[in-house]
Amino acid sequence: MPLETVANLWTLTGHPRPSMEWTPARKIAEVKKAGFTALTGGLDEAAIGCARSASLQPVGWFWALNEKTIREQVRFFSRLGVKQVTVFLGTHDMAPTKALKLAIELQKRADDCGLLCAPETHRDTATETPEKTAFLLGEFRAAMGREMPVTWDFSHHALVKHLRPEQWFERMVEPFAANISAAGLFHFRPLHGTSIKKGGGRTRLKACP
Repeated sequence: MPLETVANLWTLTGHPRPSMEWTPARKIAEVKKAGFTALTGGLDEAAIGCARSASLQPVGWFWALNEKTIREQVRFFSRLGVKQVTVFLGTHDMAPTKALKLAIELQKRADDCGLLCAPETHRDTATETPEKTAFLLGEFRAAMGREMPVTWDFSHHALVKHLRPEQWFERMVEPFAANISAAGLFHFRPLHGTSIKKGGGRTRLKACP
């Protein structure tokens, strides 16, 4: 499978300045010009059509808070021929068992339509920590007999848990190695993690945007 580089339209919000923000068509043209091969970011039908005209593969996005939304959004992206969708699953305070129910419903609906719907590891969702994600992956595997699709964004786990760089492999890679190997979507967000000032200064966290 070829590697697709995906641009997120939200990164161009207010660009080049709020009073003269580029139109969606201009943003998509610039994404193509920059060498990206795919596009995501709350795409509506017009943006999906524009992306295809620019030979950019559209990658869907939606927030799955209930089964009704899952059914509607899966149908929407299926109708427009979108093949990959990143999903924000549930909320940060949703009971793990309820989040699991939504995850299973999402995959059943996606399977019916031939979509890859992959919950992202993201703050304010049911996957916001490594522990919550591990629960979902283990229970999903037991129920469905396969790995749960995931859009891996390691920066959210690292920041929510205040992890140090030396904890990277033990806390964020090793427990999820099988799922990471099977994944088809990754967010390579810049991650500052923690740093120590030269000269023995105090350790401080740097949040990424």
